Amino acid sequence: MTERRAEYRVPGRAEIRQACLVPFEDPTYEPPTPEEVREAIRRAGYTGAQVGALLGVTGRTVRKWVGGERAIPYSAWRLLLVETGQAVRRLAAIATAADGQR
Repeated sequence: MTERRAEYRVPGRAEIRQACLVPFEDPTYEPPTPEEVREAIRRAGYTGAQVGALLGVTGRTVRKWVGGERAIPYSAWRLLLVETGQAVRRLAAIATAADGQR
């Protein structure tokens, strides 16, 4: 008999899908949901106003992203991930592409 590990979900916290963390050019990329944007901000320990200042937008714009009124642009999403250390970087792909250009 094998044991299965239980998954515990904490109310109010969303998992961020791997497909949201990869670069836009990756064929597996998917845009984040408002819950994933909210979770990325929470993991970074930032307030909406701090994220707005980081990204050059207003706190109201950030509230629209996390409230689902407006989708976060890829450039803002990626900058948020990179600045907070949450981005998945495809270094092997970048190195391969750079070698091919030489």
